[in-house]
Amino acid sequence: MTIDNCSALITGASAGIGREFARQLAGRAGSVVLVARRRERLEQLRNELKKDNPNLNVHVYDVDLADKAQVDALIDS
Repeated sequence: MTIDNCSALITGASAGIGREFARQLAGRAGSVVLVARRRERLEQLRNELKKDNPNLNVHVYDVDLADKAQVDALIDS
């Protein structure tokens, strides 16, 4: 299985394992969707990823995955 040029949705992307996973995928994926509750930290990560990978498409969504309405809105977007 190859992940080159794939699209990846990463939850918990603002810190810890999710953040590091996003960094690792950024060099291989065509686009990443970063999801977490802390918008500011997601924006910081997006800036880091774009600096190192200018052709990467990065989408940021501040969503609390414990809130069904927010999850539904994410799915519909």
